Formats: sequence, structure tokens, C-alpha cells
Amino acid sequence: MENLVLASAVTPGRYCFVLSQEDNNGIKTMPHNRCQSTSPKFSWFRAMELLTARGPFKAEHYHGDVKVSRSSTRIRTFARRLLKGLFQRSERSSVRLSPMSPEQHRSDIFSSFRTKLAPPPPKRKELSKHSQIGRECDSVKSAHINLLPCELLVEIFLYVLPEKHHTIIRPCTRYPHMTLSQVCHHWQDVLVSTTALWKSFSVEEEEDEEEENKRLKRIIDRTLGRSRARGASLKGLTQFWFNCLSPAEYAHVAIESTSRSVVPVLTKNLGRCGDLMLRIDKSSAKDILSVFSGDTSSLRSVAVSYYRGEKDEAKVIYEEIMNNQALLDSSRWQHLTRLLWFCSLMPFALLNVSMPQLMYLTIESIVTLDEILVFMSRCPHLRVAELSDLRIGQNLPVNMQLVLPWLHTLNISCRKGEDPLDALDHFTLPTLSFLTLSSTLPTASPRNYRAISGLCARSACRIDKLYIHDYLPSTDAFAGYLTHPFLQTIEALRIVAYPIRDRTLKLLKYSSGNGRCLLPNLRDLDLHLCSTTDGLVADVVASRWRQDDDEGNALARLQEVSVVFDEQHNEKLHERDEMVLKSLSEEGLPITLRSRACPTYRPSIN
Repeated sequence: MENLVLASAVTPGRYCFVLSQEDNNGIKTMPHNRCQSTSPKFSWFRAMELLTARGPFKAEHYHGDVKVSRSSTRIRTFARRLLKGLFQRSERSSVRLSPMSPEQHRSDIFSSFRTKLAPPPPKRKELSKHSQIGRECDSVKSAHINLLPCELLVEIFLYVLPEKHHTIIRPCTRYPHMTLSQVCHHWQDVLVSTTALWKSFSVEEEEDEEEENKRLKRIIDRTLGRSRARGASLKGLTQFWFNCLSPAEYAHVAIESTSRSVVPVLTKNLGRCGDLMLRIDKSSAKDILSVFSGDTSSLRSVAVSYYRGEKDEAKVIYEEIMNNQALLDSSRWQHLTRLLWFCSLMPFALLNVSMPQLMYLTIESIVTLDEILVFMSRCPHLRVAELSDLRIGQNLPVNMQLVLPWLHTLNISCRKGEDPLDALDHFTLPTLSFLTLSSTLPTASPRNYRAISGLCARSACRIDKLYIHDYLPSTDAFAGYLTHPFLQTIEALRIVAYPIRDRTLKLLKYSSGNGRCLLPNLRDLDLHLCSTTDGLVADVVASRWRQDDDEGNALARLQEVSVVFDEQHNEKLHERDEMVLKSLSEEGLPITLRSRACPTYRPSIN
């Protein structure tokens, strides 16, 4: 059978659109190992664009292992069949366009980009070749891409957008919206009219050093001037994006530290933003943070981060934050529901700001326990709290309690060797179900396991997920967690240690002989980093997967397993484990196996 492969139209499963000589029913999808690993979204767009190309249709014909490029009228027949199938599909589509104002349709952004970025005309010696191709194409009725209905085009456009529909706009990059607009005027009109395509964007300066981007940068520099072209282009593109946004929608915007030129435009349109992400550095902090002088009433999520650098840089940024009165005004944050702070320091003045509607809090900054308790007390609707560098201290009164009735996820990480369990003495959380405890420095002191008992007794909560990242002496081996009576309800367990030893795994192994069973509800198990006797991990997993129904035990079966083994000097230390786990995977248990070297800074206490 002879196959004709149209361009490189690769679908997510590495499939090509294939036309078979022996198949009269139209289009098939067949696996093809020779498909290039290009992005499926842009390959699909390129395949659609080729349907009206004025050049020859290129195809790859495989005869055995030999690849032959060819041009054939059969592909034009294929194009018409493809369009017929697309028209039939569009009749069942439910996508609708959002109305746009005439002013937005008259925008000349697309036309200006088409003029600036258009490729040079073909040289004179190539004209005869192109004329011949044009005559050949005219002999067959064309299948124009602009005949596709709007509903189907919208589906195509949504498909070629980047993941999470978050488009990065740069002055010198052909991002999907601009590329698609150059196919025809019909595509351009549909693009501008589809407000869902313009909801999320990130403004960044060009940092890619690829040759194509260098060439585009030179073109714009020559056309608009070197120093002002980028700033003017970024501001124009940002305003154009807001113009295309539906009045009923809120934009999701991300601003890089190199894009301070768009701050006036963003400040003007801040009332149309729902999510705002800012990345700052020492030189741009003042300008970018001034965006909060705009209308913040529509903001529901704010994320601020900067590249961790020298202490002097952190100090400058800290001072700029403290001097920003708009950022520290509580009246501006009455509707904020999500705050993400990825900076080395958390200004104490910001912790005094009231955010009564806050539900999700992530602080990856140094913050003391007493400060965060005061801040969280002003957030009665808090549901998720992640504290990545908590300093507990020694002078907190024992009776200092914080009650959060809706908080179901708590993540506490201590980076100075402190015990994260000590923080639990100051919380009452009736709906807590997901607890993460992390201490990233080795310690020889015992953990305060009584804090778990106190928390669960006060809160009457049921903990379903427990993630532990800790350095513990071999005499402990996480036994305090695994044998704790208030933690026997756990359904998902993740242990990260350097490394996990035999004693820890033996506690998890189910033995039907003595009826001993810790964590009877365990379904998801994640072990990272195992340095155990070969075969022990497999025995633990098998004991919780292969069960005798006649015994009538109440042990839950594992549903998912992830294991990271410690391998050193390219030696296979867990061959039996891997062999048995592979067998269990073939029986239907989802298992993820990885290997890596244990860090050289293993704590000596093990």
C-alpha cells in the first residue's frame, strides 16, 4: 500500500494524516514513526495553511526505508476531502463568537505586523518556477482555507494557543495570534472577534537568541528605530490586547522585569485585570510596583516574585515595597482571594494589611510564626496556606491559638533545622485534610509528635494526605508519623528523605500472619529516596496490592505508587525491586520508577 503523508501534520499521539490509495472513504489517521517531534499545535496550523499554498503540495512517499519527496494532484483531492469533513464537523459545533466593537475591528496592528515581518519577494530567477506552479494550481479547483466556518476556525485557534492559554507577547516574536492572522483576512477578522483568545498574556522583552528572532529584531530596529521600537511596540501590543478583550471578561496578565515600558498602559487598564503576576528586580521594582496605583477592585489574584540575588538587591526591593503606599493600603485588597509572594523577604507592613476575602496564601519568604498568625487571623475564609520558610522562635505563648474553620490544606516548611510540628500547637483547623511538614536541615532532636495529637484533638479533623520531607535519625525512621493513632486515616503518603532506610519500609509492610496493619486506608504511596535492601520496596508494594479476598481484611489496595531509588556510580542496586514492580505494573497497578544519586551531603546522623 502506498501512503502519501501531508506535510507534517502531527496529532498529539504522534499520528499523521495519511491518504491511502486503496481507501476510498477519505481520511485515516495512522501511526507513523517518521513523524518529526514538532509541536502538534503548530504542525496542525501549518497543514491547514498548506491547503491554499500557491506553491506545490509537498509530500513524503516511503518505499521501504527510502523517503522520496514528491508533488501530486492527489493531495489536492485530499485537501478537498479534508475540507468536506471539516464542514460536516462544523455543523455539530457549539462554539459561538463574542461581539466586538467596530473600533476593535479597524485596528491596524495586524496589518502593520504583516508589513514589517513579511518575507522578501522571490528573486527574478525564481519567477519562472513560481509561474509554472501557479498555472498547475489553477488547473484544479482550489480548496480555500477561508471557506472554513467561523465556529470551526475558533476551535482551531484555541487548539494552537500555548498551554494554559497564556500567550507571551514580545515585540519581535511571531506568536500564534500574529501568525494565524497572516493566512487571510477572514482568519484575521475571526481572530479579532474571538475574545476568548485574548484573555491571558505575558509581556516580556525578547531574550531568545535564535537566528530567526535575531533577524526579526533587526527588521524592526531598521523600521522603527533601535531605542524606542521595543517600548512602543510593547505598549501598542498591550493596549491592543486589552482592546480585544471582552468587557465581560477579566484579563490574566504577567509582566516581566524587563517590560516596565508597559506599566502606564497596564495601570490604565488595571480595572480590567483579574489575575496579575509581576516579576521584579532591583532596577525595575519601583516602576513595576507603581501599577498598584490603578484600580485594584477587579483583582482576584496577585503574584509577586523576583530573581533571588545578592542581599543588597533584596534590601533595595524591600525598601521599594515599604515605600509603595498603594500596595500597603488595606482598602485596595478587600476582594483579593489569592496572594502568592515569592521574595526572600516579607515586609512586615504588608503582613498588617487586611485581606478579608483571601482564600489561597503562598509565602515563599522568611516569615515568623507570630507575624503569620496575626496576618492569617484577618483572613477568616482562608482555605490553603503554604509557608515555605517559617521561623518558629521560642517566645510564643502557648495559649496563642488561631482558629480557621475553612482551611483544609496546610504546608509548613522550616529551613533552619526547626521542628515544623511545633507550629501546630497554635492552630485549630476543623476541616484540615492535607498536611505537609518539611525540615530541610538535619537534626538529632526528636520531633514533637504530641503536637499532632493536640491539633487533631482540638480540631476533630481527619487528615487524609500527609507529605513529609525530613532528616531524621535512624532510631526514629518516621515511626512517630507512621504509628501515630491520629494519622491512621491517611490515604496518600509521601516521604522524602536522604535516604529512606529499611526500618521505615518494614513499618509499611502488611503481614497477614499477625494481622498487623499500619495505615489501612493507604492508596497512594510516594517514596523518595530509597536506599534499602533490594527487594524490600517490592515486598511492601506487593503486600498492599496482592491480597487474599478470603481473609476478609479491611486493608485498602494501592492505586498509585511512585518510587525513586538511590543509585550510585551507575550501579543497579535495586534490580529485584524493579523486576517485581514491573510485574505489578503489568497487573494494573500504576507505578512510576526513577533512579538518581543521593546527595553527597547525607547527614551523619543516619
